[in-house]
Amino acid sequence: MGDIFEVTKKHLQKLAKTKEGQELLKQYDQTIGFEVVGKDQVSEITKKYYYPRYKGPDVIGKERFVVDVKGGTLTFRNGEDVPVPASSLEEMDKYTKILAEKQTYLDLYSGKMRPVDALVPDCEQPTRLNIWPFLPKMPYVAWINQMIKLIVKQNQ
Repeated sequence: MGDIFEVTKKHLQKLAKTKEGQELLKQYDQTIGFEVVGKDQVSEITKKYYYPRYKGPDVIGKERFVVDVKGGTLTFRNGEDVPVPASSLEEMDKYTKILAEKQTYLDLYSGKMRPVDALVPDCEQPTRLNIWPFLPKMPYVAWINQMIKLIVKQNQ
């Protein structure tokens, strides 16, 4: 366990060392909750968060961690999550949740999959990078998309 936590941490720390990355990370103060789930868990976990009255099985992802971005500085906390759905406007401005399968994170970081393709899939295909069900504000989604693009650029 902790595979995607370590990979994400390595990539974001590397990003924070670049001028472009530093500028990007200073744009927002945000706590980003990552959840790594199995192929059979994506739908159930997304429903659990999206529908407060959902009565399905209590499914928890294989890995959870939080990345705090404050003033361009990164802090990583393994095993934690962010509150979803947001219970106030303040929480909407403070937290963003990302949920995906392990392979999706690896494909995004390596550039095998574009972030936009993971966020906005082809017709009738499931979303591979679930951010939208957790009701974030659009600028935060675009910001995370930019981070992934810069990570890919660094890895080429």
